[in-house]
Parts: sequence; structure tokens; C-alpha cells
Amino acid sequence: MKNIGLIVFSLFQLYGVAQESKKINGVSFVASREEVVQEHVAEVVRLNANHAAIMPFGFIKEISSPEIIFNTERQWFG
Repeated sequence: MKNIGLIVFSLFQLYGVAQESKKINGVSFVASREEVVQEHVAEVVRLNANHAAIMPFGFIKEISSPEIIFNTERQWFG
């Protein structure tokens, strides 16, 4: 019985190693002053990126106050 368990465990290990992992070609965007348009998306496609992260911009006025301030009128998108 112990040998059967070892064989099953080994097969699961081999199955996990044999799986092909897909490479992530990613880009990240930090909040911009301009709205995103098709021209920006075309550049991402040109880079062969298959993932994109958009990082919003926010800030904290004081370290003692944990309130995050974002999307004010004078602030960038995000």
C-alpha cells in the first residue's frame, strides 16, 4: 500500500513539472495626465504585452492619518 501511495505521489509530481507555463509579458502604467486612447493601446500591442497593470495615484497627507486622497480635480487620472 505504501508503494502505491508513493507511485501516485510521483505521478502528481511529474504531472506538475510537465505543465508548460505561459510567459507573462507585462507593462505597468502609472496614473497619467491624459485619458487613455487607442494610440496608447496600440503601443502596448506593439510591445507584445499580454498583461497590463494600471496603478492609480493616491497620497496620504499625514503619516498619522491613514486616509488616502485620490481623484481630486487637480490630480492626474487614476
